[in-house]
Amino acid sequence: MRSTLIHHNQYINAVWQRLGPWIARFISWQRQPGRNCIVIITVTMLVSLAPQPTGAATYEFEGPYAIRVLYQGLELEFSGTLSWAVPQQFGIALAEAPNVRIVRLNSPGGHIKAAVEVADIIHARHLDTYVPQTCASACTIAFLAGNRRIVSASAKLGFHQAHGPGLSSEQSNVLLEVAYQRFSLPSAFIAHVLRVPPWDLWTPDLAELRKVGIVTEVAPDGAFAASVP
Repeated sequence: MRSTLIHHNQYINAVWQRLGPWIARFISWQRQPGRNCIVIITVTMLVSLAPQPTGAATYEFEGPYAIRVLYQGLELEFSGTLSWAVPQQFGIALAEAPNVRIVRLNSPGGHIKAAVEVADIIHARHLDTYVPQTCASACTIAFLAGNRRIVSASAKLGFHQAHGPGLSSEQSNVLLEVAYQRFSLPSAFIAHVLRVPPWDLWTPDLAELRKVGIVTEVAPDGAFAASVP
């Protein structure tokens, strides 16, 4: 089994500026044909979705993560925090394992920009996504990018309002709402998410997740993602 392990535990201070142009880029994207595709938004600002910040950089925002290539190079596993450096390392791991066809996610969340960039990579490669345990907050953005979106029978997907250092809750939630609209989530579902405080977590049951199109398949507990037919 070929395995690549990348660890990261770095803390950064985000500089917040130019919120308006960032939102404008999203609005411009929505008006374009084929608006359901994932595109990389090149921005210099950062919005974080991890719960309960205690400072400019917290364990939830910038904690450790691991990336491993498993099952003879067919599966890539991401676990931990969606930190600022994750998209680059995620891309490097996939470049070294071109036969990967499914991404296993186990994450409490992290930075929304990192999640969007990981989602862009997943979408561009037409990969499937799989959650065996937990995918919460910003992690759900990456999960939604999968071609097939698979969960185990006991998996939990968690949603709540966004927040970001230096931004009001209203500004953060505009960004989160637009991000979910890119995946055509129903407006009623998004509205429910936006009513959940950042320190809380809403975990819809599998029936609702399938009804709104977030989950496409359920795999037996203990099944590894690459073996799902």
